[in-house]
Parts: sequence; C-alpha cells; structure tokens
Amino acid sequence: KYRDMGYDLDAIYKETKEYVPLLRGQFTVNTLQFLHMGGRCSGTAKIFGTLLKIKPIIKLVDNSMIVAKKPIGGIKKALDCLLDYIRADKDNLDLDYVMITHCQADDSVNYVKNELEKMIPSECIHITLTESIVSTHCGPGTLGIMYTLKK
Repeated sequence: KYRDMGYDLDAIYKETKEYVPLLRGQFTVNTLQFLHMGGRCSGTAKIFGTLLKIKPIIKLVDNSMIVAKKPIGGIKKALDCLLDYIRADKDNLDLDYVMITHCQADDSVNYVKNELEKMIPSECIHITLTESIVSTHCGPGTLGIMYTLKK
C-alpha cells in the first residue's frame, strides 16, 4: 500500500512500524499432538486436554505468544472465543487488514468467515494459509484470526 503510494523504503518502515502496537492475532489448534511433539505441551496436558477436548487459544501479546484461554468442548467453542476477540474490537477495526489464516481447516474457515460476514463486509476478509513453521508446530486444523486496529 505504501509502496503504491510512492513512499521510499525508510518511510514504509516508519509507517509499518507504527502498526505493531495495533496488531491483533490469536489462533487455536485442533489437536495438542503437535504442540506436545514440539515440546510446548507436556504429556499429561496432552492427555487431559485431549480427553476434555481443550482447544487452547494462543494470543499474540507484547511480541510473545501466550495461552490466553483454554475452552473445553471442541473446536466450535474455540472458534467462538476467537470471534469474541474481534467482536470486542469491531468498532475499531482497520478493514484493510482482517485475515483468517489456517492449515487444513476448511470447515472452520467457512464457519468463521460466515460469522465475520455478520460484522464486516465479505470483501474485507482475506483468507490465507499458515506458513510452514506454524503448520509444523501446530498441525492440521489450526486456525487464526489476525487484524489491525485503526491508527
């Protein structure tokens, strides 16, 4: 966007750096297996989490990833938690930057997209695939919602 507006590299860096505090991102995983294999979840947590159908909500906070919530009951509950975050910020959304990103989670994408379309125009929703590092560490069924707030 800034390149197309004719900004030079230094100006683009300055402008994009101002967005960092406005970035919001949270995601959920469909299985604890990949977090466990990567050393991010203990064996005990994996067993009990799987039995209780816990789908942790991992959120970007101050340049770190934290477990923000641990909804019990399956992927739909986790997706609703993700949607609650964007609902809370709805009036301050920068509609140019609303993304659903996922790894082999087409059903979840459809559900989240339909819910988002109740809040914002569908042309503002960008669907992307997660990068390989996220897919490797989190596994299939991972879904995230990322957006920025208005400046």
